[in-house]
Amino acid sequence: MNAATRRRPRPWAVLAVLSATAVASSSPLAAVDVWPLGDNDFTPCVGRMTPPAGGDEGGPWNQRLLEATSPDGRTWTRTHRILADAAGVPDALVDDHGRLYVYFVTWCPGVENDIAVAASDDGQTWTYKVVTLTGKPAGAPAVDPDVVLLADGRVRLFFTTAIAAHAGPHTAVSSDGLHFTYEGAAVPATAVDLFDPSAVLHAGTWHLYGGAVENGVLANGHSTGSDGKAFVYQEHLVTAPPIQLANGFVEGGEIHFWGFSNAPPGGIYRATSHDGSQWTVEQPAVLTEDPTWTLSEHAPIDPAVVRLSGGEYRMYYGGRIPDGAPGATPPAMPTGLAADPSSGAIALTWQDEADNESGVAVYRAAGSGAGSAIARVGVDVTSYRDATVTPGASYRYWLVADNNFGASAASAAVTVTASDSNGDSCDAGDGTVLCLRGGRFAVDVAWTDQRTGANGHGHGVNLAVSSALAGAGYFWFFDPANPELFVKLLDGAGVNGADWVFYGAVTDLACQITVRDLEHGTERRYEKPAGSLLGVADTSAFPGH
Repeated sequence: MNAATRRRPRPWAVLAVLSATAVASSSPLAAVDVWPLGDNDFTPCVGRMTPPAGGDEGGPWNQRLLEATSPDGRTWTRTHRILADAAGVPDALVDDHGRLYVYFVTWCPGVENDIAVAASDDGQTWTYKVVTLTGKPAGAPAVDPDVVLLADGRVRLFFTTAIAAHAGPHTAVSSDGLHFTYEGAAVPATAVDLFDPSAVLHAGTWHLYGGAVENGVLANGHSTGSDGKAFVYQEHLVTAPPIQLANGFVEGGEIHFWGFSNAPPGGIYRATSHDGSQWTVEQPAVLTEDPTWTLSEHAPIDPAVVRLSGGEYRMYYGGRIPDGAPGATPPAMPTGLAADPSSGAIALTWQDEADNESGVAVYRAAGSGAGSAIARVGVDVTSYRDATVTPGASYRYWLVADNNFGASAASAAVTVTASDSNGDSCDAGDGTVLCLRGGRFAVDVAWTDQRTGANGHGHGVNLAVSSALAGAGYFWFFDPANPELFVKLLDGAGVNGADWVFYGAVTDLACQITVRDLEHGTERRYEKPAGSLLGVADTSAFPGH
């Protein structure tokens, strides 16, 4: 089966490709085998590709995968990240290492109609692989990937194919999410072919949904099973309004799905069910066509949603590639770079001139040196605070924006000298510096979300009634009511003649903790790895003071 045969009527097109997404679990993989990133199996293509004979405008050859983010799964904001062109039917998951995987059907030259996966450890830089499937009987290709996470750490792939003239969902299993072994047909032949499988485990029962059209109305074939492999067809579900149930997971005892409508004005909707059969579709749509949006046209389709461990929701969805759409070229370079040295750090600000960047790399050189990238910020971010400078040293900074299609030219550089903090009292500045022990010590925490690539600086809060006497405090990252990392400075002179640094993290984000002794012009830096919950007791941090 090629994508051109997977059609259903849509009011805004004579024929279109049936493309709905897979399900992603709300919890991470237990013990998936991790494979190295950095070596692509194919070069991601740019723009529209040539459709197959009989293919219409709705196929993956004319689609691109885009990204949106949400704090609650209901309110979504588009980013300017383009994950892939000539791609459709996405599904996503996050493993226990924080690695993000997005599966999709690609139509790039040489890998047309294959299932591919894009993987990233930071949500910014991606590696593209072709999924392998062994043992599948001869027949149509495997398309429409749906990946679920099993309790034993394996990954089950649901996909659409046609064997012996029956188009329907089949399954395969893998230990690494890349190399799969065929298991069999998930649902016996039914009166209506089923496409685009989406599976979820709820209250001990597996529910499998497949796209179908009933009397010209978008419907969902619903099957149930006990082991996640063999299902019994139960019913055709038609929601109100009719949507294709595309992707979801269990949250708070209910099944939460996202789907899309093929009736004008279209759009992506959120739906909930307490039993897998009765569904409530929330109004209005959570993502709709935006006439001012330049990266795609028509209403968005095929939502693939994951919930990250930090609580953020991430959606990858399909959009029609417009003629001359931005994103087929590298982004414009940032402009207006300015630097402000204060409190032992350098604050950078700039203007974002692109609407198609995936992120911006911050470069730094000491003096007249060559320099290198010291950080990467996300889409639409226009500031960065470098707390790793040496007081009195001169630095040169510049920026490079990038996306999947290349990098911008380097911005104009700015040269600045870090303030000499020796003998100065601590300045809390914008609240990202925690002043301890009467202002002698300044503490800064830089965090990075290993799942998304987002980064920033924590906000310090003193724990003493009198901040001038405080030796302990904490940092919050996203919410003032949610402490993420605690720090304590102790005077250990009576024990070993040193000042001691203690910290404890209650976040799994990667953190760099910088403690500066402003009285003596020295500092200590501590790296907390991503995925860890740990503390450090450094009883020789500042000796001889």
